[in-house]
Amino acid sequence: MIAAAILAIALVGGARSEEPAAVEAAPAQGDDVMARAQSLYDAGLGSYETFDYATAITKWTEAYRMLPRTPETAASRNSLVYNIARAQERAFEQDGDVARLSVAISLLQRYIEDAEATATDPEAAASDIAEARTRIGELQVRMDEAKAAQKPKSEPAQTDRGRKPGSGLIGAGATLLVLGAGTLAGGIAAGASMASKAEGELPGLDSLGDETRRQQVLREGHRGDALVIGAAVAGGVVAVTGIVLVAVGAKRRRSASRRSAWLPMPTRHGGALTWTMHF
Repeated sequence: MIAAAILAIALVGGARSEEPAAVEAAPAQGDDVMARAQSLYDAGLGSYETFDYATAITKWTEAYRMLPRTPETAASRNSLVYNIARAQERAFEQDGDVARLSVAISLLQRYIEDAEATATDPEAAASDIAEARTRIGELQVRMDEAKAAQKPKSEPAQTDRGRKPGSGLIGAGATLLVLGAGTLAGGIAAGASMASKAEGELPGLDSLGDETRRQQVLREGHRGDALVIGAAVAGGVVAVTGIVLVAVGAKRRRSASRRSAWLPMPTRHGGALTWTMHF
């Protein structure tokens, strides 16, 4: 059986400590395993204090694996778990690897589970466990923020990239032209139909002497005439606007195509192609 005095690792101030666990070691008493574990811890502590957190993690993890899982070493193993979690957090501050925060959270959860199961001083353990839980919450927030910061931003919509100059104007103009032509044709057809129907009904009403119906039909005829005029004006304006936009877009496209071109150029020994640009 390994005595607890061989390697006693205790947190300074419990889980509240921002620094690694302190070490108190008795003579190894011929126990080579405990001597090597103590040596690894000391080496990791030196790395931690000189900001080499990755090496400290490696050394302390080796020491943890070396310690047998016994009631006498439970406190030492659990303190090493806390120290490794702290070193992972510090390493994240150096290299920004979000996975380190996830590992630190998992280690603190292990620390809490083992502390609850092996605590010899329940009151002191309760305080340390509460502080560890608080730290887990803080680390979770840091991890979420780091992940959000590292999330790739969506690419901007490539609306005009690769499109020929004037394409937008030509497209908009064509749309307006179709809309104007539709308005013109549909409105004139509907208005003309209304006017024609009224005109055909009026003679019969005169012979019947139905003045009320006659006035109603006259109003329908007037509405038909107004619809023809309105459709002609509105549709014409929209169509003309479309024509103008198409013309402007086409002009821009022609202008752009004239700015650069491959042109043949004769030389003393034959010919060559040259890229010509106009500004």
